[in-house]
Amino acid sequence: MPVKNPEREMQAKYVQYQVLRQQLQAYAEERNVIEQRLQELNMTIDALHKLEDVKSTNEMWSTLGSGTFIMSDIKDTEKVLISLGAGVVSKEKKERAIEILQGRMEEINTFGAQVVGEMNKMASQLHALEKDLEKLSHEAQNK
Repeated sequence: MPVKNPEREMQAKYVQYQVLRQQLQAYAEERNVIEQRLQELNMTIDALHKLEDVKSTNEMWSTLGSGTFIMSDIKDTEKVLISLGAGVVSKEKKERAIEILQGRMEEINTFGAQVVGEMNKMASQLHALEKDLEKLSHEAQNK
């Protein structure tokens, strides 16, 4: 039977603790990205709903990307172009675009719940490791 070495065991648990903390931090960052994406989708859905109040003769600033905009005329408020992924864009009725975006939100919420579940598991593991480290530290001090 191997002799118990509290210092070596404490080092191994500390390394495990640090790795778990880094993983938990990565999950927290991922959760923040998910929250931002959900906010963006909500804003887009809200903007699509507000198109009902826009007249097709109005002008607006349209984004070209990278914080650059151009003045444009609104010709049609009933159809929009929506990205379907993989570089594919489709012209859809406003209502269908909202359905697509709501579907994306559901997928992201499901993924977000999985991330939170993993975070909770890791937090429990970290708590258990903290207790083990305290116990091993106490044993090492009493030697």
